[in-house]
Amino acid sequence: MSRFRVGVQIAQQIGWRRVISLVGAGLLAAGVAREWSARGAKDEDKDEDEDEPSSEG
Repeated sequence: MSRFRVGVQIAQQIGWRRVISLVGAGLLAAGVAREWSARGAKDEDKDEDEDEPSSEG
């Protein structure tokens, strides 16, 4: 519980509105990073598929 208390004390000193804004910005950044990393993984899979010879035909 001590981490929770420290967090509450920091939030009270900084101000709850700023803390909520920082948390929102952090969540937004995490979402963008997740999308970019997923897009990069899809691109790598696509490149590997293009390099492999087709088993059809």
